[in-house]
Amino acid sequence: MKKYEHIKKIFAMALITSVAQFCSNAPASVQNSAGYTAELSGTPSLIVGKNVFNIILKNNGNPAPGVILEVSPEMTMGSMVHGTPVDSVTDHGNGSYTVIAYMLMPGDMDSWTLHFHVNGQPIDSHIPITVTGFMMDQATFYGSSTNDLYVPDAMMPKTTAQRPYFVFKSAITGVVPDQILELYVSVRDNYMTHLPLATETTLTNSMGSVTVGSVLLNVHDANSTPISATPVTGKPGYYTVTFSAVNPAPAIGVPLNLDLNVTLGTVAEQKATSTAGGATTGMMYY
Repeated sequence: MKKYEHIKKIFAMALITSVAQFCSNAPASVQNSAGYTAELSGTPSLIVGKNVFNIILKNNGNPAPGVILEVSPEMTMGSMVHGTPVDSVTDHGNGSYTVIAYMLMPGDMDSWTLHFHVNGQPIDSHIPITVTGFMMDQATFYGSSTNDLYVPDAMMPKTTAQRPYFVFKSAITGVVPDQILELYVSVRDNYMTHLPLATETTLTNSMGSVTVGSVLLNVHDANSTPISATPVTGKPGYYTVTFSAVNPAPAIGVPLNLDLNVTLGTVAEQKATSTAGGATTGMMYY
């Protein structure tokens, strides 16, 4: 009986600890056998769209710079789990790493959690996060051609779907009328992997793989004139559009229209804004 009561106490303590970690917005840190722990620095407000936040990585309590840190935000939606685009993880040399991640949706009904790999190996730190906001700073497109059908889940190789493409607002610089809009474009390779959309990117499709040959992203100015976005050298997935007196930018908070054409292999296709086809012009707010 004493042994049974002892087991019940251990189980109760484990349950309390688990609930506290997943219901709190405070940084969580769980040490694994390799000695690495990851903590969220401060209390950043994470939103749908672009997020910049810092992770403190330690090894046996000491700062752990100089490793390959992978940060994977994952959203649990019942029986389905999916990731989100992570642009970069920058090592500052003191155990602090800056992450740029683009959250696809808020976590009102579901939960987001940060997971980590160090030098390719998972660690036991799992940090619940809260993501708020609305899907106003991004536009979503879908492919429909045969070579743009993808396999969302490797565990279900016979299940295919139309591949989604995500365009996020990254930054607006300059003064009206000479403003520069920076966009980040990501493409889903599977539920957990999102890649920057750029030429030479190789995507897995239902027939094996296919390579991106060209990307044409048009952004419509305040006069509904399309302007071709320019790829940013050295920053895969980033594109800029320069507005001017001739091609004025929409006012802040006004809808911004975009369209996306991607060549996969030798097949060029204008992507649609729904899986049913229809409209090919997407929208986000400037």
